[in-house]
Amino acid sequence: MTRLVASLGMYDHPAQQPANDRIWSAIVRILRKRGVDGVPDVLDRTRHVHDL
Repeated sequence: MTRLVASLGMYDHPAQQPANDRIWSAIVRILRKRGVDGVPDVLDRTRHVHDL
């Protein structure tokens, strides 16, 4: 099974991360409500934007 990754990459500067987390949480709720499986709970901040 493929692991889905969620990232906002170049838009995820440290000062913006709390707001991006809130936006991602809202997106997750919408996608799951619409039946999308495998949506990551949190954004992946372990990879460099160029690796995504």
